[in-house]
Amino acid sequence: MSTSHNSSTDSRKAEKKLREIDKLKQKSVHTKEEIEKLKTETYYRRIVNPFYKSEEEKNEEFISAECKRKEIEELKQRQYARHLEKEKRRQQKNNKEREKKEKEMEKEREKKEKEMEKERAERKKSYSEREKREREEKRHRFEFTIKPQIKPVTNLEIEYYSLLKKHENNNDKTFRVLSKKYHPDRNLDNKEWAENQQKQLLEIREYIRGEVL
Repeated sequence: MSTSHNSSTDSRKAEKKLREIDKLKQKSVHTKEEIEKLKTETYYRRIVNPFYKSEEEKNEEFISAECKRKEIEELKQRQYARHLEKEKRRQQKNNKEREKKEKEMEKEREKKEKEMEKERAERKKSYSEREKREREEKRHRFEFTIKPQIKPVTNLEIEYYSLLKKHENNNDKTFRVLSKKYHPDRNLDNKEWAENQQKQLLEIREYIRGEVL
């Protein structure tokens, strides 16, 4: 009870002092004692209102808060700059690794292409040699030679083998050409002879096929 009473008394005294200070503020010129009295305004206002803050204190708090905000902002900027630098280094590292990998892949691809080109050249050479050898063998195989036979070689056989050589050993083509030439429809005057020629042509063609096989 006593504490509450003292607080109320101090508050009334403070309000009285503040009224006096307000009157002093209205004056344009102050004495030394009045100036000292004006300096006590904050003290008395805090008695009336414990949360009171003077303009100077508010300015100091504002300046302090602004400095704090700037420090936080600068800290964030430094952190962001470090993050950007770290990200830049990471990106540069990834780019170097990617370039290195691409170069290795390019070298590997060039190596494979060279190997494939070499293999193709070898296959082509081998094929050319084999093809040349087969042509020679085929040419020798079908080269016309008159072997000793029981029956003499007929003019039709000589014509067939001569034309076969001219057609580069194309048996079917040679047969078609001579078959047209000796067809009974083209030899109406001697159909029997033409039919006999056709039979001989068939025999010659089949004989040559057997030789090839």
